[in-house]
Amino acid sequence: MNRHRLYEVAVQSPEADVAFFERVWSEPRPALTLREDFAGTALIAAAWVESDDDREAVAVEHDAELVREAQARRAAMDEEESERVTIVRGDVRALSDRCFDLIVAMNFSWAIFDDAALAAYLASARACLEDDGLLVLERFGGPALAAPCRDEHPHDGFTYVWEQRGARDGWLDARIHFELDDGAALMDAFRYRFRLRSLDEERALLRAAGFRELQYFVEDRRGRYAVRQREPSWPRHRGAWVGRPGGASRVETG
Repeated sequence: MNRHRLYEVAVQSPEADVAFFERVWSEPRPALTLREDFAGTALIAAAWVESDDDREAVAVEHDAELVREAQARRAAMDEEESERVTIVRGDVRALSDRCFDLIVAMNFSWAIFDDAALAAYLASARACLEDDGLLVLERFGGPALAAPCRDEHPHDGFTYVWEQRGARDGWLDARIHFELDDGAALMDAFRYRFRLRSLDEERALLRAAGFRELQYFVEDRRGRYAVRQREPSWPRHRGAWVGRPGGASRVETG
């Protein structure tokens, strides 16, 4: 079975993500353009254009295998909707040739960067946002994030396994495995090395990049999000930074 299809089922919830983007968008005009960074198979980009006939999306991914998967998804979409999705193979730190209402990086993807690379990414994202645009960074937090663990989540036909092998020098070693009901297994289907930072460290990097208005949303056990000034005292939680730029944005090309 395709490991990317399994990941989509086990990890991603694109319709809920789009609903969250719509909730945090507070401008009187509609949000129409979205750039999905670390896009993988472009599931969110596809859901974005499918949610409104006037919406457009650009999906940016550097991995050639994932770009092929994203292109296959686009080819399978309704023809009119597919014309509003652009797949780009490239570095998310590179400047786009246009500005966007929303730039999103989900599933803790941006935490693969060290501080210097993350600062460069945030500065580039800031430059590629409309003046009233939003940056959304999904985040996982809590003290248990650094501890070894193995969580199993059954799905139809397979079990999704999230394994943390502990943190060293501030970097988390995490793995995803899939155990199929027929007895087969995809071990280390995905391997990650995530930089663990405090909210204050992340807030400082975001402010240095030009995001002057910041909110941190935390999801409760019922799937509802609320703004918090500090991390909850739970062992682990799921949250999202929402950043609005200060001053005029500008994209330089060429």
